This record gives sequence, C-alpha cells and structure tokens, in this order.
Amino acid sequence: MDISHSKKANVEAIITFLKQVPSYEDYIQYRSIKKNTSLFRQESKKKTVFVMLTGYLAVEVHQEGEKNQITTFVTPADFVGIHAFSKEVHHDDGKEVIINALTDAEILVIDKEFLLTALSMHPTLNDILLGIIAEIFQRHYAIMNIVAKKPTERLKEALLFLGEELGEKKGENILLPTFLSQGILAKFCRTSQGNISKEFKRLQEEGFIKNSKKPLIFKNIR
Repeated sequence: MDISHSKKANVEAIITFLKQVPSYEDYIQYRSIKKNTSLFRQESKKKTVFVMLTGYLAVEVHQEGEKNQITTFVTPADFVGIHAFSKEVHHDDGKEVIINALTDAEILVIDKEFLLTALSMHPTLNDILLGIIAEIFQRHYAIMNIVAKKPTERLKEALLFLGEELGEKKGENILLPTFLSQGILAKFCRTSQGNISKEFKRLQEEGFIKNSKKPLIFKNIR
C-alpha cells in the first residue's frame, strides 16, 4: 500500500503552494474521519474538492431498486470531487453517492475556485493537476472494464486491479488490506456475495488465492 513517490510528491507540491497564497486558511479545511463513518452525501453540485492525506475510503452508489455498488476506492494522495470542476453537473434524484471511511482518515477540503485560481498562477502545478485528473479517468475506465467482464471473471480481475492500487507486494504474492472483505468485493464487482464466495473457492483451488483469511493473499501474475 505504498504511495508512489511521484504521486505523493506532486500532491505535496500543490498543497505547499496553496498554503503560500494569502488567506488560504479561508479556503482550505483539515478534517479527520473515523472508520465506518460517511464523509458526505453527494446530493447536489459541490463547490469543493478534497485531497486524501491518510487512510482509505470507498465511494458507494445507492440507487432505489438496485444493489449498492462501490464505484472506486480513495487512497492517500488522491483528489476526490473532480466533478466539481464541471460547469454543469447532472444530478440523478434516484441516486445517492456516499463516501464511507474504511479506516480512520484525514483529508484537506479545498474550495474549487480557490484551487483553480491559485494554480492558474503556476503552470507547472496546473499541468500536474491535469495529469492527476487524467489518472482518475484512467482508473475509472479500468474499473468499467472489470465490470464489463463475465461475473466469473470479475473477482480475479478486481483483485489484480486492487493489488496495484492498494496491495503490498511480498515476493511473488500480493497482500490486500484487511478491510477488503468479501462483502466489499461483491459491491465492487457488482455481484452477490454468494457469487464472490463461489469464485473465491474456485480461485483458491486454482492456486491463485493463497489463503482463506484476511489479509487476503494472492499470486502476482502481472
């Protein structure tokens, strides 16, 4: 679960610059979040973004008549709320997005207009922000590719993806954080917990999954 040096350094550079802007205290707020609590309910267009400092979150979509889905995970040095940069944000009254804390976490909440105005004065950091946004979209497309696969293929692909995003490499294996339960994996794979349990056993028999208890360990085949 190590953060890449470049990603962490880029986010730290942006934060350091913002703190040099006059009256930054009026536009940046530090918040701590306890495990198993919700950060906010996305019920309308937001005027802020936030940066993860420590901890892990899950973005969960609740829609009437459908099972809850986890659309992505938020890791240290991630930006969240990029939709706030759009001038027009479509809001689905039947859909509610909740960000849940999987661990204790710390974030910086930043006013979007302050962020964009400040970075417009620093082209290099502005380009870094654009690169961060592009990375977020790449991650989104990777998750959509997982969901588009057959239900019997999703778990393996999801584990490999999460191994790169959240895992810790140990020789030929990857360890996932203990908060990744079968229930959470089911929401992420858009399937039932029963299907995840069956696939879990099959992947164990194949030798891909190495254990049956947390932390989950599987073979690094990439």
